[in-house]
Amino acid sequence: MTTFAYVRVTATHPNEDAQRDEIAVAHRVERWFKDEELGGSSCILELPGFSELFKLARKGDTLIVSANECLGSSVPAFLQALEALQKKGVQVMSVQGGDLSAFGRQVFRTLNSIARLRDTVRGAR
Repeated sequence: MTTFAYVRVTATHPNEDAQRDEIAVAHRVERWFKDEELGGSSCILELPGFSELFKLARKGDTLIVSANECLGSSVPAFLQALEALQKKGVQVMSVQGGDLSAFGRQVFRTLNSIARLRDTVRGAR
């Protein structure tokens, strides 16, 4: 099991060194990955650093980020990245947000319940 760290330099998180320091204080990282993407519009799954990390990550590995926003600048983008990692069995941790894997499972359960409720209401019409 490997511990990876991902640093994403964006307009809202421009300081790479601060992100690295924050992660390194809390976790022993074996491999670091980075993307610089100041436009904020790229899908994380298409960024070269994250793409390389994603290819190497295996079930039981852990990914550390400094903040949730490093995985996506919008809720859909964040959830897409989190879901892709969870499907591989990668635990995702945020220094600022804790265990994102548990958070993600709760969000996905909630969204699934809402979708089922919506389908039930549509079927009753």
